Amino acid sequence: MATVAKSDRKKLVSTQVDGAKLIWHRVDSGAEIGRLDVTTLTKEMKLALMQYGAKQIVADVVSAAEGEAKFNGMAAGIAALGAGTWPRRPSAPATMEPAIAALMANLGCDRAKAREMLGLDVE
Repeated sequence: MATVAKSDRKKLVSTQVDGAKLIWHRVDSGAEIGRLDVTTLTKEMKLALMQYGAKQIVADVVSAAEGEAKFNGMAAGIAALGAGTWPRRPSAPATMEPAIAALMANLGCDRAKAREMLGLDVE
């Protein structure tokens, strides 16, 4: 599936956040492909996932940029993450709102608890 464009992949696979679990489903049949409970991962694996996530967030922020704008956007995205804020795309912010809403809906928790679970507002 690595060669499938992201928009095409979204037509094939859906991903759901349920508390600390990620669940992948086939779009055509709804059949579950697999699930991952991140609370069961080792400290080393959690760190690796955070590193990969940061790499992907920076790449996503500049996906539509070209030339020097791409490098400048990457520098700004890296600086934002280092300062503890989510970087912004030129056209729209990268946001955790869908994840916060999903946690609130699926777990019945309040906004503060959802943000805590996602590691936001943590010093």
